[in-house]
Parts: sequence; C-alpha cells; structure tokens
Amino acid sequence: MKSESGDNPNYAFPLRDVETQFKVEFRQGPNVKSLGSLSYGQLLREAYPGAVYYYATMPYRVTKVFINSKMVIVKKEKRYTTKPQSLPTMIFPNLQEDVYQNYSRGDLVCLESHLQVRELINGLKERRGSTEKAYSYPLLGEIGIFFDLPLFSRNYFTTGAIITHPVFNQDKVDVALIAQFVYEAFILLIPYERQDINYATDKFRIKIDPLKKDGKFIAIYDQTYGSLRLTSRVLEEDVLNRILVEAKNVASKQELIDVNQQTLDAFDLLIKATNKSKNNLSLGQKIIPLLGSNYKRVILPKSKGVLLTMNNEEFTIERVFLTLDGLKYEGKTPHQRSEKLMPAIEHVKELPGESKVGYYNLTTGIIEKLTKKQIEAIEKEYKENTIVE
Repeated sequence: MKSESGDNPNYAFPLRDVETQFKVEFRQGPNVKSLGSLSYGQLLREAYPGAVYYYATMPYRVTKVFINSKMVIVKKEKRYTTKPQSLPTMIFPNLQEDVYQNYSRGDLVCLESHLQVRELINGLKERRGSTEKAYSYPLLGEIGIFFDLPLFSRNYFTTGAIITHPVFNQDKVDVALIAQFVYEAFILLIPYERQDINYATDKFRIKIDPLKKDGKFIAIYDQTYGSLRLTSRVLEEDVLNRILVEAKNVASKQELIDVNQQTLDAFDLLIKATNKSKNNLSLGQKIIPLLGSNYKRVILPKSKGVLLTMNNEEFTIERVFLTLDGLKYEGKTPHQRSEKLMPAIEHVKELPGESKVGYYNLTTGIIEKLTKKQIEAIEKEYKENTIVE
C-alpha cells in the first residue's frame, strides 16, 4: 500500500473506502481523457467488463479492465443501461482465529469474526429501450467487447456477524429471505447507510464444534474494506431479539414477497432461542503456522488462496519451494497469461474451508499431510520450547 500511494496517500486511498483506486480513461487516437476513479467495489457495480459506465451524464462502454495496473479503458456508447449479472456472494468466516465474540442461546449460535468475502459477476444484462438481453462471460464480441474469463470477481477482508440455527437446513425454509428481512430490520433499528452494510447466506466449509460442516448461516457484514466493525451491534445484548422480532413483523405483514409458513415458523424458533440463557463458546483458537523448527503450514499445489499484494486476487498454487528469502509459492492469478508469480507464502491467505493445506518439512523439502495427533504433538513441543517474554 505504501508503494502504491507514493507521496499522495490521500488520493490513492480515500478514507471512506481504503482500497486502491482504478483510473478510468477514454482513449481516442493519441488523446487520453481522464474520467475519474473508482474503488474495486464501485468497479463491480458500475464499470465491470462490458458495462455501460456513465460519467457526467455521458455513456461509455467498458472495453478493458486491467487489474494489475488498475486501469479501466472505455469508449463512447449510445445511451444503453446495464446491470451486473451476479452469482451469490461467498462468505468464508475465519473460525480458527480472529473471533471477536461467540455464544449460543439454545440451538442458536452467534459469532463475530473476520470474514473473507468473494463477490462474483458472471455476465451482464443490457437494456436498449424496452428490450433487455443477458450476456454471460466470456464475451466473444456480441456487444463489441472481448473478455475471455468466465467470472469477474472481487475478494476482500472484513468483519461480520454470523447467525446459524439447525432450522436453516430444513426443507422449504428460505434462508435467503430470512437474511434479507434481518438485514432490513437491522438497518431500520440501527440506521447505518446501506453502502456500509451488506448481507449474504452461505454454509460452513469446515467442522468446528458446535458448528457443523454444510450448516447454513446468515452473515451481516461491513461492506467497507477492512471493516469498521459496525455489524458487531447485531450481537449486542437484546439487540438480536429486537431485530428478529422486527424482521418477523415485516415478513408477515408485507405483501410484495411471498413468504411461506415454514420460513415464518423459523423466525419464531429464532426469537424463542434469543430468550434462552447465554453460553460462551470456545471458538477462535490460534493456528500455529510454524510447527517446531522443521514445519511450516502451506497451501498445497493445485489448491487456491488469495494474493494479498494484488488486490486479493484468487491465486492458484503450482509449487512450493525454499529460497534464501524463505518459503515461496509459484503460481498464477486468473489474469496472468504466461508469466508466473512467486510471492512469499505470507502474502497468500488461505480460503478457510476451501484451501487444502499441508506442512512443508524444512529439512526434507517435502510437503506432508500430518495427522491431527502429529500436529498436536508438534504444537505441544513447540509451546514447551518457546520462551514467552
């Protein structure tokens, strides 16, 4: 971030959204005209590949998005309008470290932790007058644009409140609708701006008692990159009960969305659970990445992580190797064609529950898949031989 900002960090990183800015340029022959700048979040809403981007009421078509150089190239376009064709947002809670608070009330489990959020666009919908047509990625020139990837995505780190209950996995219970009404009730009772808060549903990808693998959950999270922990208010004493009561009230009285009885009954179970006694849980044990003097935790080849030094892009590991500067990965992001990157392993973050991990033996140079008992034994030895100042 320091190297990107140079002598003007206030221009590179606006205080409201501390993300690198993408410059938008209109090029016509030798002439280059600047059309402002956008954060990565704005890019996914307004200037993704193929989008019609409006600047000072004038329409421009996005022809190229250069992620590495943070540049968006546009050309003049007619007054069409577009909107992104999005896939469900993916949420990766960090359940093994950085858990701020966690508790249960009956079968209801609530926690606040660091999250990795992945937003995905797989195409766009374009309106020309009264006609709307959908175009899926990759674009092969249908609208005069070529984009050869199946997805355009954004990964970022934030914090959020996670709510889960066994009822979410029952047939006919619409978890997405529950999340929507909980979000609306939260905004109504605690009036944050919608651009600062978002919501999604997903499922746990790992099992950590009492959380079950594939158990569905609701996430209410800070949409600001890096997080201001605004959504911690969800889990405050009695606030969650008020939110759920208001959400049930809105869901049962509104007439725009059809809500089935099983989903309304699920609200009753959640509200009933919030009135039960609170029990603290023991989530959030710190992962020890370095085991003893011989092992280092790494992401396995052919698995994926997030490259922190390149806008948190998805990074596919091809090999792990030892250099004089320490362990490094070799691999590619989706936007790399032939050139391979070799970041330090500390610059690639695991995707909790998705990245496959092992332990690199610094003595033999072999990646080993240690058993739980082996890891516990090495961790015990590591702790016993570590001097705590």
